[in-house]
Amino acid sequence: MAPAALGSQTGGSVLRPSAYCGIIGFKPSYGLISRGGVVEVSWSLDHIGTLTRSAADAALLLAQMAGPDDSDETTQGIALPRFGPLVPKKPAKARYPRRGIHQFAAPEVSEWVDGGVEKLRKSGVEIEEIDFPLDFQKLHDAHRMIMGVEGAAYHEKMFSEHADDYLPVIRALVEKGLKVGGMEYARGLRQRARLKTALNQVAEGCDFIILPSFQEPPPLAADSTGSAFFNEPASQTGLPALTLPLGRGDKNLPFGIQFVGPMMGDMELLAAAGWCEAELGWRPEIADIHGN
Repeated sequence: MAPAALGSQTGGSVLRPSAYCGIIGFKPSYGLISRGGVVEVSWSLDHIGTLTRSAADAALLLAQMAGPDDSDETTQGIALPRFGPLVPKKPAKARYPRRGIHQFAAPEVSEWVDGGVEKLRKSGVEIEEIDFPLDFQKLHDAHRMIMGVEGAAYHEKMFSEHADDYLPVIRALVEKGLKVGGMEYARGLRQRARLKTALNQVAEGCDFIILPSFQEPPPLAADSTGSAFFNEPASQTGLPALTLPLGRGDKNLPFGIQFVGPMMGDMELLAAAGWCEAELGWRPEIADIHGN
């Protein structure tokens, strides 16, 4: 219906729905795109991202949207990447925490990601299997707590007057955040700082870290929007992340693979993704755009 769209991601709300729909979702480095005018959920986790047909389209949008904005202080003082037409580049090395993924992802998800990793390996990309630097479950719990506290801080007054107007999932998040003490929030921020340091170290020296795009196969929208479990590491740390489609599984449902790059390495991540698009052997089932 459209060549591109924008979304906001606090946990996984750009990458996950993109993967569910068999398209490309891109969440840039924190602070690269202004959040001015967006209703806040969590000031330290909120990002603006893109939903597109290709990595090249994501790069075009990023070049037009990135930059400082007086309405968002996190965009100030950032050295912008060098933008230009995307030139796909074969990645030399990727890191893959296979054991942690198999522990927390549904078997069908793990199988699809393993298959994507094997295709890249056969195409000449060095794949180094690693242990993820921190426990996925503890990171998830800390992410939800930070998100709830910061959401409650922003929405406290509106929530006190209009709680019934909030969607149940947001209402529950704010209610939980209002009950969290300062010490617990401080411990969560300290763990997040450790994750940021550790994940930056893992991302250095390789083109990207490989994760699933989602934890469970796509659910019915009426039942759930799914889990952001594997999208949260990039959202917590502010690292750029992208999901590429892998193909369709049971009931014709799409599956995807997530790449997380070094901080401010957005264009390099998109260039690597542009090369991987063809190697993974599946193109989004979206009509070409004709006319003006």
